[in-house]
Amino acid sequence: MSDREALAEVLDEARRSARWRRLPMVHADTLATTADLVATGAPESYAGLHRLISDHGHQRIALFQGWLRGLLGDHAHARVETALIYRIGDEEHVRGRLTAAGTDDSAATDIAANCYSLMFWLLLRDIELVTPLTDLPDPDGFHDLIRRGTVEQWRAALAPVAAHPWDPRGEELAALADDAGLPVVADSLRACQRVYQLLREDDERRAVADEIRRRVKLSGLTQKAFAAYVGTSPSRLSTYVSGRVTPSAAMLLRIQRASEVLAARDPAQLPGPPEGYRPHIQ
Repeated sequence: MSDREALAEVLDEARRSARWRRLPMVHADTLATTADLVATGAPESYAGLHRLISDHGHQRIALFQGWLRGLLGDHAHARVETALIYRIGDEEHVRGRLTAAGTDDSAATDIAANCYSLMFWLLLRDIELVTPLTDLPDPDGFHDLIRRGTVEQWRAALAPVAAHPWDPRGEELAALADDAGLPVVADSLRACQRVYQLLREDDERRAVADEIRRRVKLSGLTQKAFAAYVGTSPSRLSTYVSGRVTPSAAMLLRIQRASEVLAARDPAQLPGPPEGYRPHIQ
């Protein structure tokens, strides 16, 4: 019995369980489609996965896949995810399977691309909990990792990129994929690095906004009075507090220093905005 046949039996047993029958419909549909893809790789299974992604989004479908762990256990779940990623990770193969089954080129391209994108969401799910790969393999070893590895090994290779997306190791991994003759993997690694750079930038903007809110509260002033104290307008300070705009490094330093000076004063001596004050906007 092949590994895929063994996995198909495991999945079939899970589908007959009472726990499976209690799943919400979309979870059950997602897991049933996964089972069909792993077992057969049939074109209609790719089309079914495409419909689920279109209806619910890549991230939710990747999260639903995580429900299989409770049904299968950690080891079998990792094997199923590995098999699924092998199925959906070869975009050209998927497109070819679909067109051979009579799907028109445009639809086949869309389905293959949508399934391929899901691969990233599967790999990146809970990646913050993964122990990163510490030593980069040589090109032959990297080629073997991609072609014969498991989902745990792939996540370990991606974990440093997710944790530190500006680290040169991300580009080193992509260059390693190029040297191993895997240009699609190299492009995918660079895309992953860029995605995590954008996510980290969002985190940093939120952290700056949180810090400014904390500083205004520490000062003891109203937001309007604090804006006047640091030389900006209430509306501009509001954009900093909400995170819509990130202040310059100089303005952030001014806000931090001002809050410390004001917090050290007697509350009765705290200033308000001068009559008719018109601040210089930064």
